[in-house]
Amino acid sequence: MREGNTLTLTVDANEGTTSRSDYFTIESGGYRKRVDISQEGCVVAWSVGGSSRDYQDNAKALNYLTTHVEETKRCRLGAITENGQGVVIVGNNGYAYVSIPEGLKNKILEINSNKQKISSIALTNSGYYCIVYERNGWYGVVPEQMKNMLNQYNGNTEEITSVSISEDGNFAIVTDQHCYASHSSDKTSIEKAMSLYGHVKYVCVTNLGICIVCNNGIYYNNVPKKLEEKLQGLSFHPSRVVYTDSGTFLITSEEDDSVYTYYM
Repeated sequence: MREGNTLTLTVDANEGTTSRSDYFTIESGGYRKRVDISQEGCVVAWSVGGSSRDYQDNAKALNYLTTHVEETKRCRLGAITENGQGVVIVGNNGYAYVSIPEGLKNKILEINSNKQKISSIALTNSGYYCIVYERNGWYGVVPEQMKNMLNQYNGNTEEITSVSISEDGNFAIVTDQHCYASHSSDKTSIEKAMSLYGHVKYVCVTNLGICIVCNNGIYYNNVPKKLEEKLQGLSFHPSRVVYTDSGTFLITSEEDDSVYTYYM
């Protein structure tokens, strides 16, 4: 948008649907950018570019990770994207990955060489990634607001236990003292989950929905049907649920030193 130009958008109400109505998405050259409707009069401070690309089927693109998880049976946590990128952490020092950023790969190698334990990991196709390791340690390329919140929690010596970033840049952080989400509807969902199921253990946010693992149950809103069916049929209480809006998901639990993994 050049100086002097004005872009006006009118967004119709969409009551009765499961979609959010407080933002719109601009798409160009294979990149997508979310703009909150509440940002009236905001200065455009971002740009899009690149070339279009064919959609990659996650099940095929992440087949290497699926095979690795099935063979080891020791997957603790992981992160997957809409476009076939992913990483899984096996035990404290094992890992497997597909098409992840070089900085993320190098950090995992460094953490493993130091025999440190990774407690949470997040990854997006749009270029964000975050690793939390040991107590009060984190590293990554994250939205500026998320960076400020992570630094604040580290400064308060809070234990960061969960990080999640959606493709459009919204995020959620869980510590031993706080549970924070950057989007208003995600905040509302977290409050409802806490009132129903107690302490929040893990949060996964995407462009369209949210899944929250609590001590006494799981709360989700606008998740893919495949994930909903799997969650309703679980015979155990998971520690983490990671998913994409296209329906790929990773569910893990390490209660009583047992690890159960479902991957699709």
